Amino acid sequence: MTHLELEAEQLVEAVRSVWMTTLGLDVADSGDDPALDAPFTGSVGISGRWQGAITMQLPSGLARRAAAAMFMIDEETTTSDEMQDALGELVNQVAGIVRPLVSDQCVLSLPTVASGDDSNVRVLGTKTLLQVPLACGDEPLVVTLLRKNDD
Repeated sequence: MTHLELEAEQLVEAVRSVWMTTLGLDVADSGDDPALDAPFTGSVGISGRWQGAITMQLPSGLARRAAAAMFMIDEETTTSDEMQDALGELVNQVAGIVRPLVSDQCVLSLPTVASGDDSNVRVLGTKTLLQVPLACGDEPLVVTLLRKNDD
């Protein structure tokens, strides 16, 4: 069975559920422009009957806050590796919720995390299906669902 469309609300609910359950942090739809210059980007590929990827972009402050909550450590001592690990786990959990919504015949890749001044991850051969701007407190995050081009 292949599901052709995933609603933005379903993607938002997946993110909210993961962030609340895993971190105890509330995420809300921000309604802002989804453009975000974030130094942390996590991605998980989806392959099989439906092919694409999920990406999640975070600014440093939110990556630090998420890692501190996930690993129950002080924000001020959180390392870049811990921030990357936390983001990888968060995007992996969101992908795990989304995968059966797009197709019940797909598998997930291992998470990939890029960090740095321009860490935007480009998944070649895909197009954006959904991009949702969210916020955790006053910090933005953007989650994107990409699908393999049919061209």
